[in-house]
Amino acid sequence: MLTNLKVGPFAYGPAGLISLHRYSVDGSIAIQVVDEETGEPLLTASVNMPGKPLASDEVCLKSWSENEGCEEAFLKAGFVKPTEDMRASGYAAATVFKLIGPLKEWADKLPTIHEYETAAKLGISLE
Repeated sequence: MLTNLKVGPFAYGPAGLISLHRYSVDGSIAIQVVDEETGEPLLTASVNMPGKPLASDEVCLKSWSENEGCEEAFLKAGFVKPTEDMRASGYAAATVFKLIGPLKEWADKLPTIHEYETAAKLGISLE
């Protein structure tokens, strides 16, 4: 679901629009930042932590490697606030963030993973 929310710039890329989805593995929130004009992905801001459930209003942001500056950009925009929780992801650790403000409002509109699965079986797109 493409939003009208802009975030960035990042250490290795320009600002872009936030696109929200759900990871098919566990239904947690997936966030991409896309080019405002072309819709092409600029970066995947979230990282999935299968087997480690998050609350429905939480997300782990990837802030290492090509995503350097991601956490700071989302914090500065007022879209997230950090929790005390961190999750291991390979050789790095990801902070768990609560979605707040307009980003939480958009996330609340996302279909559930069950709704996505049912729509796919029926050949219907929810995007």
